[in-house]
Amino acid sequence: EREIKMDYPRLATPIISALISTLALSLAWKESGWPDWVRIVLVGIGGLMLFVAAVTLINWIVANFNERLLEYHTAMAHTERTAMLDTISHMSAEQVAILNQYVPVVEILAGLPGPIYRLVTPTGTVPQTFIDEFLTRSTDEYLAPIRSWSDGSNERQWAENFTQFLIVMGNARQASGPHPAAWVDKNGALKSIGIVK
Repeated sequence: EREIKMDYPRLATPIISALISTLALSLAWKESGWPDWVRIVLVGIGGLMLFVAAVTLINWIVANFNERLLEYHTAMAHTERTAMLDTISHMSAEQVAILNQYVPVVEILAGLPGPIYRLVTPTGTVPQTFIDEFLTRSTDEYLAPIRSWSDGSNERQWAENFTQFLIVMGNARQASGPHPAAWVDKNGALKSIGIVK
């Protein structure tokens, strides 16, 4: 398939047109001994070429601006793509597998007195009401400690599911020593999850 390209306006066109216009108007002004009809023709040519010079100059400016704008957007898109690829290149095999297979989903179930929201994670679902409680117990630095909930309880399992989900997605770091898992980007994490409230 042939690629169709538009001719890019050349700056030489308005320059040459302006020179012709200047020459014609100068002759019409200086050569007072010439017949009137010749001078009228020269004025007409000068005016026409001046108009052509103005139009082609504007066309060149607009085309040049559009090309610079396209180059800017292309560079920005390339920068964002490079940043994304750089982030992916530093992910573990587990994180890449999650990216390939998992799309964050919020289930909406019928319930009384209203709908029940649940976040679907690779290790299980987590009710929205529990996520609210989990976030209330969390700080700006650390996630809520999983040990806050009793062994074997649904809440303990939900806390493990939600914490592991945040860690695998790169939104939190593993627990270290006496400290629970820590946030990497709390606001960004909640935004990417798309929690419904």
